Amino acid sequence: RIQNLAASHGYSMERQIDFLARGATELAIQLLGGSRRFSPKNLHQWPRVTIICDEPYNMLKSEMGLCTARQLACHGVNVMVFVKTATTNPKESKELELYTATGNDFTGNVKDLTPCDLIILSVSNMNQNSQIVRYIQQNRVMVMAIDPPVMGVNPGEINIRNTVIPILPLDDIHT
Repeated sequence: RIQNLAASHGYSMERQIDFLARGATELAIQLLGGSRRFSPKNLHQWPRVTIICDEPYNMLKSEMGLCTARQLACHGVNVMVFVKTATTNPKESKELELYTATGNDFTGNVKDLTPCDLIILSVSNMNQNSQIVRYIQQNRVMVMAIDPPVMGVNPGEINIRNTVIPILPLDDIHT
């Protein structure tokens, strides 16, 4: 309701996504090592981030992940986005189009994902397929989530260390 009220007062959903992605980007940069990691003397270990999204066509959480990917890419981070593209949709994803303009790539195949320094989940489904879970477990890196499902993502299999949530309070939070 808060997001819809903000949108009705001129604070569009695209702008809300941009601000959330900005917060996620700032947190991700700190998790990657902050300014020390982005020093020109550190080019031999430049950070790599994988962002896992749902299907992008008008899916709010995917748009948040893609916007975060774009903003990280603008900071010089090597970003790879996994986007489920099983179905076709006539509606285009503006964020996917903006992200590809950064020169970074996206894939729909888990086998194309490479080792990284940080994984960001921007998914609406609590249960991810076994290939994604295996990729996350094999990487053994920090996992950050953008607006995760209330019950988590693959509880017991994926350990989310950091979370960015758009608006509080949330219903059904169990601690």
